[in-house]
Amino acid sequence: MGRNRIQKYLQADTSPLSTPSEMDMMDLWKQAVVYSNDVCQVLERFPEQVRYELDTKIKSMALSISNHLARGFQAKSKDEFDRFMGNCIEAIQATVAKLMVAKSWNYIDRETALDLFHEGKTLVKYINNREWTIEDRK
Repeated sequence: MGRNRIQKYLQADTSPLSTPSEMDMMDLWKQAVVYSNDVCQVLERFPEQVRYELDTKIKSMALSISNHLARGFQAKSKDEFDRFMGNCIEAIQATVAKLMVAKSWNYIDRETALDLFHEGKTLVKYINNREWTIEDRK
């Protein structure tokens, strides 16, 4: 999994309320894509009979994470930005919740579930520990 990659990549500066640069935003988006790819790789191991139920829902949520980030970084107001960041965090949390259901049904192992949980938690922490401003997103 990308857990160590994401943590190492985003650990450079996660001090509370530090102001991110445009590069920070691009790095966060790239790591959201890594997370989505990691989730999608795990979904390929799901049994065929659940592919169109649980698999599709998880994949949709995971893929929406980077989309919410991209839209948020293009926001014209703080309210609009906050809405997209909130949507992003909700998508991460929903992805993790569904993955935990998949774990409880023995579709994924404990270690994989925990890796994906920690990857998602790292992304949420990074988003929440930044003071994103309109000027940073231009």
